[in-house]
Amino acid sequence: MDTPFTAHRAPRTTHQLDNLGVVIAKVENLRIIDETGLRRAEFVLFDDDNRDILRRFIKQHNLRFSVHCPLFRPKDYPEHPLLACILDADAERRSRSFSLIRTTMEEGAEMGAEYTVVHLQRPAHFSGDDLSAVTEQQLLENLRIACNELTALSNELGMPLRVENLFDYPLFHKSSSYQKMFEEFPSLGFCLDIGHLDVDARRFGFNFMDFIVEMMPYTRAVHLQNSRGRSEDFETRHWKAPVHPSQNPADGWRDIPAILHTILAANPDCIINFEAAPDYYPTREFMLEGIRWASDIFARVHNELHRQ
Repeated sequence: MDTPFTAHRAPRTTHQLDNLGVVIAKVENLRIIDETGLRRAEFVLFDDDNRDILRRFIKQHNLRFSVHCPLFRPKDYPEHPLLACILDADAERRSRSFSLIRTTMEEGAEMGAEYTVVHLQRPAHFSGDDLSAVTEQQLLENLRIACNELTALSNELGMPLRVENLFDYPLFHKSSSYQKMFEEFPSLGFCLDIGHLDVDARRFGFNFMDFIVEMMPYTRAVHLQNSRGRSEDFETRHWKAPVHPSQNPADGWRDIPAILHTILAANPDCIINFEAAPDYYPTREFMLEGIRWASDIFARVHNELHRQ
């Protein structure tokens, strides 16, 4: 009998490499693994009641996977996501973030995750912070303290960490700022979120592809989606869209084949996870078409570079 996890299973072909996966936040979306034949996943914000379901799924599919903080949604999790950001001017939120990070790392390590992803900045639109009250010097000192704590946690728990770029933070968005961070704390590693980068590149006026190239020495993982900028209305956003062949760069979308080529040319072992907010876009099939399309591009580019 078919179950939500076994129906319509796609064959796992040789071109679907182990470092290509998908970010999954709902138990009903676990079937994406079967529908696409992907070999890995990244899990985030699962309902606490679904712990056993997720564990069984991982074991049954022999998945390679990472976890994103918070892995499981705490019972007291706020309606507007806390997101566990390490660079936050609010001491109470920052303390809650590190508590969530530790819990996620411990749970991820126990389940067999390869690494944990945490967010960097605290975007102003989530918290309403008065950014004028925070100086760049204070921010950098807070960041150093946070990275020291993250490194100690990683060493204590034996769990590698990847720090992901958020967006909309005027004091921290330049590639030079990220480079300094990862040069001082090289064990952390960078998780590049394409949608977040697109929002910052448009808002702060820097070159999108230059940022990717400059961060390649530090990039260990990527969240791949498409974007043509953030709408003024957050609820009708045009970022974090599922990648799809219909997205023409001439219409403002980012060039997914060019992005994949740039990443794989610099780091053929980079882990790339598809990520999207599918509720904002046409159909589930639209998302699956895009994953299959980008997977074929990924395989072709990887093979071309491997033959060189």
